Amino acid sequence: MHTCALETDGTPACWGDDEWKQASPPTDKTFTAISAGYIHTCALESDGTPVCWGANTVDDERTTPPPDTTFTAISAGETHTCGLKADGKVECWGDTDGDYGQSDAPENETFTAVSAGDYISCGIKTNGYVQCWGLNKWNLLNVPSDRQFSSIDSGRKHSCALDADGTTHCWGRNPDGRATPPTGKTFTAIAASATHTCALETDGTPVCWGGDENGDGKLSPPAEEGSMPVSPQHLLAALLGLMAVPLTRTLAPGALGGAATRAGGRR
Repeated sequence: MHTCALETDGTPACWGDDEWKQASPPTDKTFTAISAGYIHTCALESDGTPVCWGANTVDDERTTPPPDTTFTAISAGETHTCGLKADGKVECWGDTDGDYGQSDAPENETFTAVSAGDYISCGIKTNGYVQCWGLNKWNLLNVPSDRQFSSIDSGRKHSCALDADGTTHCWGRNPDGRATPPTGKTFTAIAASATHTCALETDGTPVCWGGDENGDGKLSPPAEEGSMPVSPQHLLAALLGLMAVPLTRTLAPGALGGAATRAGGRR
């Protein structure tokens, strides 16, 4: 597992597992957005040009973006990546991990946000409603159809989204409560991982729910304020990735996770 963020000058900063060089960003570039996937990372230059690094085997093109294409947002999933173009169209690339269609973005829809998970990808359409594509199993494609959303994040086998008033809605596989958000709470940011989900209340308090099968404390946010990251995005990445954020680096608020806020790893 690894996490990436941007410093205030756009310099990428990554930490955690680096077996596939997913945490070794280019040293000669600055970016405006960044997203950490499972064993790869993608970012956007100031002109929207995508740059990816990490795992890229012969049959895997997750780090090979389409040429001559620019994006306004980018989201690295487990084995594929999706980008949002200026005209609202979504384009995805990379290994499709079984070819369930998670890289086959709808051609006739426009979106304001996109999130690449593992078996699926999801986006918020310009009318505020959610559409997902990919594996039709575990209710992964059964999105709420009666409300509009402002943000979304797809994990490995579930997705969660926030509507306009901060109410959370999750769907997908739910053996451990990962898709069962707490009632009576509203949030300002949310991130879905492999077996759990974390979100931030309006006062910045982190709340996590789902499975903690390894007993590694993924559902227990840090209590010491001094150990917390400097922005909601950094905090969510730390909660999902269970890693210390390098607070000796000055990270840009909101410059972690690209279109989908999360730490890399099997989500």
